[in-house]
Amino acid sequence: MNVSKIQSYVGDFGIMAYKPAYQNYMINNYQIIINTIPKFRDGQIQNFDVTSVDDCLLRYIGYLENYSKETLSNLKNPIIWFREGIREIISIPILILNWFGIFSSRTVNSIMDSFIYKILTGIIALVTLISGLVTIVLGYDKTIEFLNSLLGK
Repeated sequence: MNVSKIQSYVGDFGIMAYKPAYQNYMINNYQIIINTIPKFRDGQIQNFDVTSVDDCLLRYIGYLENYSKETLSNLKNPIIWFREGIREIISIPILILNWFGIFSSRTVNSIMDSFIYKILTGIIALVTLISGLVTIVLGYDKTIEFLNSLLGK
């Protein structure tokens, strides 16, 4: 597998502030996996480098296990299915802009992970759920009559 792809998978778990052995400077945002693999070929590998990669991968595996447990518990909740379905439908315009290259994948992920986006989709899901329930309870004709009275028609 491609080393840069692995580094991008682990994300923040694979970045640290690094102080090389016998040096007096620090490297911020040091990508552990990308910078350690070439040291194996050069013969400059230190025990610290190997344990850093090990720790990075163990942290990422732990994160994935927690995420998996959380996701499996969410699969049992139909309200979360509804929320995620609405979220996917609302994300279609953003994904289309990504497919045309207008937005990068990183931008799309940051938009979809943002607090404002989650609140917006939650409100839309709630309004959709309530409007569906009102339509079921009142019936189609009374719902249209109510909407017309709200809109002043």
